Amino acid sequence: MSLQQGYWYTYLSVHIINKMQQKGNYFRALKILHTAMLAGQVLFLLIVLYLVFSHFVKPMDSNADKVMQVATIVIGFACVFGGIQYFRKRLEKIKEGTLLLAEKAEQYRAANITQWALTEGACLFTIISFQLTSNYSFAVLAGMFIIYFAMLSPSKLKMMIHLSLNEAEVAGLEKD
Repeated sequence: MSLQQGYWYTYLSVHIINKMQQKGNYFRALKILHTAMLAGQVLFLLIVLYLVFSHFVKPMDSNADKVMQVATIVIGFACVFGGIQYFRKRLEKIKEGTLLLAEKAEQYRAANITQWALTEGACLFTIISFQLTSNYSFAVLAGMFIIYFAMLSPSKLKMMIHLSLNEAEVAGLEKD
C-alpha cells in the first residue's frame, strides 16, 4: 500500500467513525472498525496461504528463514506487549483525569485503536514472513495473533469495566 493509499484509508476510517458518532453510534463505529481490521488480516492470511500452497511464491533460502523466525518473534511479541502496556497506561491516565464522559470515550477509543494497530502490525509482519519463507509455522503464529486480535473486540461491558463507568454513563454515549 502506497503512502497516498494509506492516507486515504486513514482519512476515510476517521471520517466514517466521526459521522457515525455524530449520530450516536459510538460502539457501532468502533465495532465496525475492529471488524474491518480483523477481516483484512484474515483475508490477507487466506490469500497468502493460497499463494504458498499453490507454489506461486518461491521460498527464501534456509538462512533467511532462520533470520525471519527470530525477527518475527521479536517484532511480533514486542508489538503485542507494547500495545498492552500502552493501553494500560492510557487507561490509568483516563481514570486519573477529571475529563468529561465524551473526552474519556474519545481517549478510550484512541487507546483501543493504537493497541489494535500494533497487534495488526505484528500479524501482518508474520503473514509477510510466511509469504517470504513458505514456513507454515508463521501461518500458525499469524492465526494466533488473529485470535488475540478478535479477543480485543470492543464492547460496552469492557468499557464499563476499564473506565469504571455505570450503565447510565455508557448509555449516554449512544444518545450524544
